[in-house]
Amino acid sequence: MQLNASAPRLAIPQFKGSGSQRMRAACDMPMPPVSRCLQEFDHLSRLTDSTVSARLEAALDKLETAYLEPQQCLVAYDAVLRRFRRLRHSQETPFGRFVRARIEIRRDKLAVQAT
Repeated sequence: MQLNASAPRLAIPQFKGSGSQRMRAACDMPMPPVSRCLQEFDHLSRLTDSTVSARLEAALDKLETAYLEPQQCLVAYDAVLRRFRRLRHSQETPFGRFVRARIEIRRDKLAVQAT
């Protein structure tokens, strides 16, 4: 598999120093937007009240506003979708199907806007 050099990538922080210094630096930095979004999905998957839909949309809004360019946001949506599928939430659950559908709808709208 070849990587496309022009494809946008998400920045991964690099830390210098000893192992304990790197660990402290990683603990002090804020959680990346994709991880925050997945953490919110994990929390929402356990809820059974009527606020789940609105809270899912809010998590996706936060993810979208974390990136300035539409291409970066599209990459983030793909990353969330890939990692969500790998987690314990499968597509066979109603919540998993709902999350996948919402991300795909937003991704399609953003792709149309970006062109």
